[in-house]
Amino acid sequence: MHQSRLILTEPTSADEAAVLAFRKRFTGHNSAGEIPGGAGLQTAESYSEWLSTVRQYGSAKTVPLGRVQASTYLAKPQENGKVIGIIQIRHALTPHLLQVGGHIGYSVSPDERRRGYGTEMLRLALEKCREIGITQVLVTCDKENVASAAVIQSNGGILENEIVFDGATKQRYWIAL
Repeated sequence: MHQSRLILTEPTSADEAAVLAFRKRFTGHNSAGEIPGGAGLQTAESYSEWLSTVRQYGSAKTVPLGRVQASTYLAKPQENGKVIGIIQIRHALTPHLLQVGGHIGYSVSPDERRRGYGTEMLRLALEKCREIGITQVLVTCDKENVASAAVIQSNGGILENEIVFDGATKQRYWIAL
């Protein structure tokens, strides 16, 4: 068993300042301001709106029609409440998720990259997948995102194929649990 520097926690109202600070660190980082695995954090009007969405998707009873249940976690160091990353586990795959989205989406804060946090976050999320009962996990990334591919491979990801979606080449990795 690995000793973890991080813990994955479900977001609460007490995390508002830390999550908004995390979101701000993505400003200007990429053209879309996208936060993969962020459950729409980049476009939420307010923290309370985002938290409500996370909770809605977190329950099989309230997930919107045509969508899948998803658990969203904040990755924080054991010793403080700074949000290092965010990771979302989708409990099932729609045709779109099977093609390009996968079971897991994640982001590491731009100022915390190249420290092994992505690898650790994915390892912890795979433990959550086991608890949910997912035995084959699909994780995808853009072909140009060499760091994400390394994170996936270091967690046992086996490249199945590459597909072109919206002009970008996506790599599709499977991890057997």
